[in-house]
Amino acid sequence: MEKVRSTLKFLLMNFGPLIVFYVANHFFGLKMAIGISLVFTIAEVIYQKIKNEPITPFFLFSAIMSIVFGLVDLYLPHAVFFNYEAAFTNMITGIFFVIGAFGKKPLIQEFAEKRQKFERPSAPDLVYFFRIFTLVWATYFFVKAGLYVWLAQLPISTEEKMAIRGTAGGASFYAMLAISIFGGKKLYLFSKKMGWLPSE
Repeated sequence: MEKVRSTLKFLLMNFGPLIVFYVANHFFGLKMAIGISLVFTIAEVIYQKIKNEPITPFFLFSAIMSIVFGLVDLYLPHAVFFNYEAAFTNMITGIFFVIGAFGKKPLIQEFAEKRQKFERPSAPDLVYFFRIFTLVWATYFFVKAGLYVWLAQLPISTEEKMAIRGTAGGASFYAMLAISIFGGKKLYLFSKKMGWLPSE
């Protein structure tokens, strides 16, 4: 339960602008969602500066994405945006993870350390494992983007597309998240045992 609680807190602190944007858009409409997400982003930046906490790449990414999605939605016809928004979102997220895989610390390693509130020694085998794991996440988002483009072409109703995207997309994401949170350590130890990781 503690792992779940810390993960939810981490997601809110790092992906808060996107979460706020989607919730506000659902209840109050697009223009209000853009304004609320901007206010939330500014308030969170001020809060983190007061606490002397660094702005994380996740937070910057979610803030930029919420603003970009809002502006694009304002200028594109609703049907066009709706059909391809999910594909665009996953494509950009995949690119973000690819870039993040080759930083000093891969994104998934940063995610794990911030969720557990301590840094691990950056041993070569650990960094290599997290780099591959981050690229696996990137591949997941690219595959989803391709499937959503294919789905947009199908001669089915908007409601059916929403149902498929919500069910398949949500289930696959939570499955990946569960594997990362609860199975990451086991995957690392198994990879190390099999000799797939560079020696320390």
